[in-house]
Amino acid sequence: MRAVFKQIGIANYMFFDAVDKSSEEVAACYSEGKVATFPPCFRCKKLSCGNDDCNNVLIPAQVATFLSYKAVWAWLAKSSLSNALLVEDDLVLADNAESRSQDIFNKGLLDSSPLLLNESAYLVRFGWALCEEHALESEVRLETFSRMANPAHAINKKMAAKLLTAATNIDTTVDIFQHNQVANETNSATCFPPLFYELSWSTGEVDSLIHPKQVRLDYLTAHKQDNQLIKDTEKKIQFHNKHVSVYNILGIGHPRCGSGYTASLLNALRLDVGHEELKPDGIVSWMFASEKKAPWAKNEGAQSKEFKHFKYIIHHVRDPRQAIPSIIRDNIYSSASYHFRKNVIKQKISIDMDSYDTHIERAVVSYIFWNTLCLQLKPNITYRVEDQEHLLIDQLKEDDFIASEHKLHNLVSKNVNENKKYKGIRYAKMNIKENDYANINPALLKELNFQCEIFGYRGFYYD
Repeated sequence: MRAVFKQIGIANYMFFDAVDKSSEEVAACYSEGKVATFPPCFRCKKLSCGNDDCNNVLIPAQVATFLSYKAVWAWLAKSSLSNALLVEDDLVLADNAESRSQDIFNKGLLDSSPLLLNESAYLVRFGWALCEEHALESEVRLETFSRMANPAHAINKKMAAKLLTAATNIDTTVDIFQHNQVANETNSATCFPPLFYELSWSTGEVDSLIHPKQVRLDYLTAHKQDNQLIKDTEKKIQFHNKHVSVYNILGIGHPRCGSGYTASLLNALRLDVGHEELKPDGIVSWMFASEKKAPWAKNEGAQSKEFKHFKYIIHHVRDPRQAIPSIIRDNIYSSASYHFRKNVIKQKISIDMDSYDTHIERAVVSYIFWNTLCLQLKPNITYRVEDQEHLLIDQLKEDDFIASEHKLHNLVSKNVNENKKYKGIRYAKMNIKENDYANINPALLKELNFQCEIFGYRGFYYD
């Protein structure tokens, strides 16, 4: 950039460090609800446009870029300057750029511009991604059409203040915000043909820090760059997430409480839903009650709920009298399951399962608060696996996920995965008697009874 500035005779410049995508500032924007979330797509405002590769959700790198520009606007709004040319750090002069810029001065195109007069908010675009427009030999002029001109544009002090005031939340990318939302035909102009383009989007000579691009890989390959760099770039492109995929069904609940049965029931209804495996119609996974990476998964899609949206959430519950002994066994013999639930509950609800002394209390804590997390996701239906499968079926018909005439021809076993092996060994469930619940922490018992009332199970009441 110093070389570019020297080439075009700019000596009065300063650099702004970009906000890092991993910064606390970016994290705070998400946690404080200042970033638009999916659904819908922040671009087309739809649930799906049919393009599985479109960027339909704002990712941290895009939020960081927005915040970087906010810092520049804040600086200019408070500075003694009346205007500034803002350029990104991979800028290149287009062919004939110098003669075009000279024409701008010779013709006085900006002499009476609000940009220079600073009487009202104004923006002028000078460069965008390389295209046929850069090679045009037509006479330079100022037009009213818009371009995504973040690579090179000028704003005055009043436009900086206007952008800053409008940027209370982040509901789109900063280029759309500047050039399509705040700037319009009355308060902006576009220099045409353009004077600049940038390298990351246009040629791949510089890597993009927002979305890794195929053009970068093509550039590295064509110029026979380092093989490891090429492999790393391929990997970045392959695993980069910028698109939320939409599925029909998500099934959640506490482990050992009917996730296998729910998946089998949905399969019997001809819905291609996997058990701890993401399939075309969705997944049933108790781990998807959390955003954290699952301790195990049958395919890549089942590893995390990130970048997935489910149209319909099913919450399955099981009578605690039957569930608690199974949960105790799971707590003892599946450390991955126990620690996953313990860590999530501690983070989300500030309750530590390890602080309880007995097996039964730890199982009750897990049952209560994992189901609480499921309820916080506002499921479309909560159903009892013992006796409410037809309630689920009727609801799926009503919401058009299965045909109204569809019937469950084959009974589905409710003992799916009942005798689960732990590292190849089957263990008997602990014998828990009714009176054992009378001895647990009274506050826990109260919470358990509250959930029993919600789900329609008989409570635990003792004199």
